[in-house]
Amino acid sequence: MSFQHYKKTVLTRQDKSNKGSIDEPIKELIDTINRKPDYCTTSSCSGRIVVFPERTNEKKNEMKFTFVSHNKVSVEQITAVIKKHTNTTLWFRYEPAILHVACSSLEAAEKLLYVARQVFKHSGILSLGKHPVLEIRGSEFIEALVQIEKKTMQETVNHLCIAANNKLQRTHEQIEKLKIKSN
Repeated sequence: MSFQHYKKTVLTRQDKSNKGSIDEPIKELIDTINRKPDYCTTSSCSGRIVVFPERTNEKKNEMKFTFVSHNKVSVEQITAVIKKHTNTTLWFRYEPAILHVACSSLEAAEKLLYVARQVFKHSGILSLGKHPVLEIRGSEFIEALVQIEKKTMQETVNHLCIAANNKLQRTHEQIEKLKIKSN
């Protein structure tokens, strides 16, 4: 299958993400990349803040989040979520932006990777198949326990919200920088 046919197929398929749509902060970057003939985005996240119950044996795609936001959060939002789930062990997590991009050739992948690493240093080639795939991603993560059964660590929640909001702001700024460099 030619890359152009593959790209058309990928870009016209239904969004299979839990959200069902592209995150607004990364949409312009995706459009910029997809306008180029040698690239096709296959999945993305603009960065997110989540609260989730203690993991059992679930795989990542089977995890049920109690709360998800792709925007900054308030301490009050997170505290309200925690209060709704008493008797549950809860975790707070910040995940940076991630973007998968299929490329027409290894040379095209190397070009985009060079640009991406100027902003997202931990990016790399994920697959070297017929259409090489890049993973462009941020490197800042947070994961912390915020509630054990009925005991909420409120001071920790306060600090985590501030830290996660700062990281999310930096991630959105990096997305903007990459969009400009990709033009």
